[in-house]
Amino acid sequence: MTAVPSTIALVAHQLRYDLRAFRRNRQALVSTLVLPIVLLVVLVSANDGETATYAGRTVPLAQFVVPGLVAFGLIAASFLSLVVEVVAQREAGVLKRRRATPVGAAVLVGGRTLTAAVASLAVTWVLLAVAQGRYDVVVPGAGLPALVLTVLVGAMAFASLGYALASLIRTPAAAQPVASLVFLPFLLVSGVLVPADHLPDRLQTIARIFPVEHLAHALRVALDPAVTGHHLATGDLAVLAAWAVGAFVVAYRRFAWLPHRSAG
Repeated sequence: MTAVPSTIALVAHQLRYDLRAFRRNRQALVSTLVLPIVLLVVLVSANDGETATYAGRTVPLAQFVVPGLVAFGLIAASFLSLVVEVVAQREAGVLKRRRATPVGAAVLVGGRTLTAAVASLAVTWVLLAVAQGRYDVVVPGAGLPALVLTVLVGAMAFASLGYALASLIRTPAAAQPVASLVFLPFLLVSGVLVPADHLPDRLQTIARIFPVEHLAHALRVALDPAVTGHHLATGDLAVLAAWAVGAFVVAYRRFAWLPHRSAG
């Protein structure tokens, strides 16, 4: 009976530790919080007065790009920075030393996943505040619950994917290039910054298999002022949840405490 409360306490402790470490990581803060805002300012300022076509409607460019930038910031926090951090800690022997503590692999993965979720919610709030105040982007109040749920499910999916990918990378120097090589192609074909219906059918079909397109679409539904009802893209959330569960299982089973040079 005490196992579950004990595990929850350990995850909460790990979350506090990871949040402090994240706040002290300037590179992660810049890529997660600052870069999406810079991209918003650059994209909108460089295309002043431009519009985009989405769901058969013409909308202001800022209204279209904000959900995509939320997705970008979420993936930066939950996937890109996590892959680099986990590989660096493993190869520096940090995880090896922590193996002697009561913190198991599931607690480590769970704590860092929750950290990614908190960071993702923070970048979402900052982006929406800037977009609404500076560029008159409409943020529907009815869509906020769906937005929070989508961000949380998306963060869990991409954090689990980050841990799974980190288990395959052997050196810290390779972490950033490999993570970017995996992420950037899907960013380009998944409707994050370019409407997906402008892409060839074959690319659209490929994109629908992977979670980036589903995250971007679910965020657009949540932030679309023309949507009535609950704003939940249930099909996209189901795909994200499936990726989260599958990637978590892979990450847990392949979790490595020892540096590859020691394990080998």
